[in-house]
Order: sequence, then C-alpha cells, then structure tokens
Amino acid sequence: RLEPRPRNVSAPRLGDALVAMLGALGQPVWRWAVGGWSFFIAENVVLSHNRAAIISALGDDAKETKYHVLYGSCSTLAVASIAYGYVRKVRH
Repeated sequence: RLEPRPRNVSAPRLGDALVAMLGALGQPVWRWAVGGWSFFIAENVVLSHNRAAIISALGDDAKETKYHVLYGSCSTLAVASIAYGYVRKVRH
C-alpha cells in the first residue's frame, strides 16, 4: 500500500532532475560511456543507410570487401572506446 507523501516534503521537479543529469554528463566517466555508445550507434546508422553510396564511392568489388573493412574498422574503434571508457574510467 502506498503511503501519502507528507505535506512538508515537495515532489522532485523535472528541472531539478535535468540539472542533475546534465551535471553528471559533464563527468569524464559519463562522457566516455555516452560518447562511445553514441559513436557506435551513429556509425552503424550512417554506414548502413548509405551502404550503396559508400560501396560506389569506394569502387568496391562484388564481395564488398572495402566496405566491410571500413565498417569493421569503425565498429572496432567504437567498441574499443566503449571498452576503454569502462575499464579506465568506470572501474578505475
């Protein structure tokens, strides 16, 4: 059963929560976490949605070797930044 909140305790405001969240995002730990995952998501979206144009620009073969090397390299960098952020910033 939920107890009513005492009258002298105010409810947290959305603005307070946003200020706290933005303050936390300024910390290096959060920048590495959010930055790494953002890069990972962005590279997947950009490379996937522009696949045909990238393959054409690379002058790729039928197996799309150059595209897969590019995609794999970007994914490796993104995941490496996530791992670095976790190992060096979160666990440290």
